[in-house]
Amino acid sequence: QARAGSFLSWIEIWARYAAQAVVDVIDSDARSITVKQEVFERYNDVLDTAHNNLIWQHEAPAGRNYYVNKFGRQNVNLPWTLGEYFLMVNRPKPEHFDVV
Repeated sequence: QARAGSFLSWIEIWARYAAQAVVDVIDSDARSITVKQEVFERYNDVLDTAHNNLIWQHEAPAGRNYYVNKFGRQNVNLPWTLGEYFLMVNRPKPEHFDVV
């Protein structure tokens, strides 16, 4: 199954997620929302693991190709299909954030 997708499709997913987070903040009479550090780190671990299974991560040494930046991280594509990613971020999970 293809791992890419239209950039507009990705923007729609991200925008829907961000807009729902703002609504959740407003509905809770809060002023800010911050992702919890452990959630951030867990997501990045899952992301890196998924990227390590794909060829574009291994095409050239870090910083030497279009896909992998100088820090050795893939910075162009996500390793999931649009459908997989949509299910991951369909709606912000309150337990993932500090809302104050």
